[in-house]
Amino acid sequence: MATNDTSTFAAETIISDLQNAIRGKLAADTYLSGIDIFTPDDVSQDGTNKLPADIEERINQALSSLKKGLCIIVALPVIDSISPDSPGIYADKVPVLIRVVENPQVNRGVNGTNIKSTMATVRIMLRLQHFTYRDCTVIVERAKRVPDNKALIWDIQARTALNIPALDENGE
Repeated sequence: MATNDTSTFAAETIISDLQNAIRGKLAADTYLSGIDIFTPDDVSQDGTNKLPADIEERINQALSSLKKGLCIIVALPVIDSISPDSPGIYADKVPVLIRVVENPQVNRGVNGTNIKSTMATVRIMLRLQHFTYRDCTVIVERAKRVPDNKALIWDIQARTALNIPALDENGE
């Protein structure tokens, strides 16, 4: 089901808002419940920004025997293809990257999710195809296995369009 939030928002937060909306969509799926889902803008419990090393540590913890052995990362890595004719920012091919990382020994063990990375990848693709947040509709383009010696990693590549209105004379 699409989510269209029409309440007032700050244009500067559209990227983190979209990442959080995607994370929320995935977290609401009972099939994926209990799986840690991260974004690059995750904050610590005291509200301060996490350093990349802190997020990497959280990912490693999610893959360890203390957790389930599977995690998901949601990112919008690049904004390009910006229309020069738009008064604001209009980019029609903004990539959305969802990475599924599995430690098979933990994940397929007694305390793991037993949801293989391939199974999670297909479920995420199904959940996100045509998912809409504000004026952003996600279109899934492909999924591919990423070579790694320690984990099973899948990258789901999707795209969306961002239409951010121009600021007025007051900067609003």
